[in-house]
Amino acid sequence: MIRAKNLHGKPVQTAERSGWFAELDRSWFEQSPQHYLESPEFVAFEQIAGVRLGDLCSNDSDMVGAAQQRLVDQSVVMNEVQKDHSGYSFPFLVYTQCFDFCEKVKHHNIEVDSAILRRDMCDSLRRRHMALSYAILPRIIEQLYNRFREPIVAKNLGSGVGLDTINAVKHTGQMVRTVWNYDVNEEAIELGKAISEHLMQRREIDSGVLEYKVENMTKSSQRAHLIVQIGIICGLTDDATRILLTQAHKQLHEGGTLVVSSSNHNMRSRDALCSFLMQHIGTRESPLQGWGLNFREKTRMRELLEGAGFESIEIYHDGQYPGQDQLGVDRLYGVDPLPATACGYDIVRSPVLPDMTTLSESAGYNWIAVGRKA
Repeated sequence: MIRAKNLHGKPVQTAERSGWFAELDRSWFEQSPQHYLESPEFVAFEQIAGVRLGDLCSNDSDMVGAAQQRLVDQSVVMNEVQKDHSGYSFPFLVYTQCFDFCEKVKHHNIEVDSAILRRDMCDSLRRRHMALSYAILPRIIEQLYNRFREPIVAKNLGSGVGLDTINAVKHTGQMVRTVWNYDVNEEAIELGKAISEHLMQRREIDSGVLEYKVENMTKSSQRAHLIVQIGIICGLTDDATRILLTQAHKQLHEGGTLVVSSSNHNMRSRDALCSFLMQHIGTRESPLQGWGLNFREKTRMRELLEGAGFESIEIYHDGQYPGQDQLGVDRLYGVDPLPATACGYDIVRSPVLPDMTTLSESAGYNWIAVGRKA
């Protein structure tokens, strides 16, 4: 598996020292660790995984590393998180629930992975993907097509596989001339190309619409009608975010649109077990590193976009967005079968999801913000 790099194309650890990345925030847990460790959800997970979660909080790095290793040896989800905190593979697994795309683990325990995938915070990534793929991006593409009266050019910066935009293009056809996907992860780009080729062979998209570049997104310079940045600013400081949003504003045509997502305040501790696991899994190089995210309030998201020059700002979350009521059951309560179909893998027909009450009442853990260049 190819390790992703940061915004400058350098190893992730170098980026964190540079001040681009948000600091790890475990304060919510550290204020009352026993309250959480003794809660039914933590105890139940310990019994399934056979791992003392308290060991992950130790000041002894060897003890922390050993507990993490026991966990990743049986959990594909946790292995993907540990392997690359800033990469595409963990969200992609949640979108598809197809383990064929992932690195194998020594002693796979499907109960552990099911327990994690069933968490509301984990499932929020799947909901975000469905919202973008089948509601938000298609609607914006149609609006831009009507506004400019020509097929649009889009850029997906830090695209990973680019699955959100692939699905949106598939459903908007001739309204899109080109989508430029930028990412430094060669594995993600190759998978995106394979899916694109599959759709071209089936004549579901035209040749040349989906373009891929194995380059840092800051190298992008084409003018565009639409710029998409999904999951990019979640782990960035506000200062780094302002730089990226300002650059996007400069590269948009007048009247163009930015779509950007970010982790929100609910992701900090609302789903305590999932937050704990993500923040305590560390990396392969550094068990104590953890996963730093910027848990933004809605007002902060608006301020960041306004500061970069955007207007007509709309902010949704993965549990409530325009067009949600028009999506079928397979979108709202299913996973994305396209990558598995394109690569010849079995489609997941019974995905692991939170209970229906949680799904219908989700508070949302990811902001999806839309801003327009005047």
